[in-house]
Amino acid sequence: MISKTFACRALAVLLASQGLVACVPSGSDDPIVDAGPMPDPEPTPKPEPEPEPQPEPEPEPEPEPEPEPEPANQAPVIDDIAVDAATFQSDCRTSLVASARDDDGDALRYTWRMDGEALDAEEDAASFGGGPRRTRRVELTVEDGRGGQASASVSLDLAGCELPDGAIPNAAGDRAYLLARTSDTFDAHRREAARLGGHLATLTTDAELAFVRSLDGEGWIGLWSPQGDHRFETITGEPAGPERFCPGEPNNAAGNEFAVELWDIDCFNDHPGSRPTVAVYEFELPGGPEDVSAGGAFEGPGFGTGGSARSILRLTEPRTVRLSVTDAQGRCDGVGDPTLQVLFGGDTLAANDDANGTVCPEVTVDLQPGVYDVAVRGYNGSGVNDYRLGVDLDAEARPAELPPLEMVNGDGACPPGSAPLSPAIAAAFVPQICSMLGDWYIVRLADGAAIDGPGYGCNIRPREVNPLGQTLCAR
Repeated sequence: MISKTFACRALAVLLASQGLVACVPSGSDDPIVDAGPMPDPEPTPKPEPEPEPQPEPEPEPEPEPEPEPEPANQAPVIDDIAVDAATFQSDCRTSLVASARDDDGDALRYTWRMDGEALDAEEDAASFGGGPRRTRRVELTVEDGRGGQASASVSLDLAGCELPDGAIPNAAGDRAYLLARTSDTFDAHRREAARLGGHLATLTTDAELAFVRSLDGEGWIGLWSPQGDHRFETITGEPAGPERFCPGEPNNAAGNEFAVELWDIDCFNDHPGSRPTVAVYEFELPGGPEDVSAGGAFEGPGFGTGGSARSILRLTEPRTVRLSVTDAQGRCDGVGDPTLQVLFGGDTLAANDDANGTVCPEVTVDLQPGVYDVAVRGYNGSGVNDYRLGVDLDAEARPAELPPLEMVNGDGACPPGSAPLSPAIAAAFVPQICSMLGDWYIVRLADGAAIDGPGYGCNIRPREVNPLGQTLCAR
């Protein structure tokens, strides 16, 4: 237990420290000890002055952005070169139009050349004139003026396109007509038209007749009776079209009216070909479906009794030409009994009915530059089924008959005294050779060539690189 004296003294000390008088409790036996004056209390430290506010530092200026690099130049692009083929309406000019673009928007400059020579051109379009059949290469360069450029080229297999002065094209541009105003005989006019590359106008459609009459065309046309039997046909071998004789015609009034003229009343009259008069010549645009001037095999549609079909052969240099008619497989099994004629201005230069021991016709003929008609008809006016016309422009003189043949095993090996059959001779006797082969045979010929069996169409392969199991040997 704490004594009163102790508590009093403690209180006195506390009060003294605060500068107050201490009281001694009454009844205390302990003397009060004077400890002397109390020390001054420690002064309260003054607060540190607030630091003066410092101005905010100005922000560092942002660096200027680096300039964007200029985009790299993009070269122009040629998307297409469109070709507009020559027609008589375009004066036999072939036109080309380029489709090009530049993604930078640069102006483009066009340079056209044909076989290395500058072409007549205006920016993205170029053109050139007609001429004989030929192959040309047209090149186009497009530049953007900043070092970018693009190039493209196109190869053109151009059909011949030439017209004599004064010939007037129809609206389609696929035919043109010349009004020959000099009076002459039928034979003289038909041969002159052929010399110019055309023929007496056949006028086989109403549209042709109407167009020629709109030009005031009249006189000799390409219809005649070449046998003098008053059975009229076109001078070209094409189908004659609808009957267009005037009322009461043909009547053979003079007894020798085997030529036909166009009257100014839009119909036909038979007349003696020896009488001089004017004429209408017709010219056909090369390269049409009837044109076989490139050589090769051409499929022809069949026709009924009394019908005919006609193809056009244009030559720019002398050629020995072989022409043949077979069925679509190169055989004679289902074509009928066709005949074949080669005509120039109506004159027959070569004709054949049956050849090589078959009913398929074939002719080989030497021809000078010119335009020839190839006519297919049926024997005695019979119909002909779908057929194939073969045109060999580099024919060799064919032997009179097929030499003895032997099929031997092996590729290119023949017994002593024989040799692989020449492709040229094989081409002359395709039906006979094909009949010797199995359907799916491919048999070696000379010079690396081969011939297919019936299952492959009896075609001759100019070059067969695969090894073969049989060789056709000629003794």
